[in-house]
Amino acid sequence: MSLPKSLKHVMLFAGLDDRARESVARLATDRRTPAGYLIFREGEAAEGFYVVLEGRVKVYKLSPDGRQQILHVFGPGQAFAEAAMFAGETFPAFAETMEESRLAFFPRDRFLKGLSENPAMAAGLIASLARHLGTAPETLSRALARLAAAELIEVDAKTITFRQVKRLEALAAGEPLEE
Repeated sequence: MSLPKSLKHVMLFAGLDDRARESVARLATDRRTPAGYLIFREGEAAEGFYVVLEGRVKVYKLSPDGRQQILHVFGPGQAFAEAAMFAGETFPAFAETMEESRLAFFPRDRFLKGLSENPAMAAGLIASLARHLGTAPETLSRALARLAAAELIEVDAKTITFRQVKRLEALAAGEPLEE
């Protein structure tokens, strides 16, 4: 299955139309990996995030005696490591394929640049995240109004323009919003 069609089944991209999903797919690298492939290690820079297209991935920590403590198992249609990537942090755990898998890797710089160059894609992603988090439309509207008041974004009907990408990244990393 093509990458854009595969992404149609990913909750993170569910709010995107076909054209925006094709734009997102162009930002990704399609990777096929064997079982037991170490995707990333705890403490490595989170230079992107992943979507499982086929197979399964376990995310785990190592106990002091070296045993794996599985935190989560991801299957087809699920994204992982996006929070660490958006925050610009390091990976908080290890990730390894449990079986032969197909992953879409979204490099941080390319993904953020793609969002800043394609407001429709960014708006669709925000809508998907809002539905995923169970955020009421009023809550999302208030959050967007606060970001616009701080001149971080500009909202015009269905178009959101990122005005200060670096500041938005800092906000995502936990810095307070100064109004």
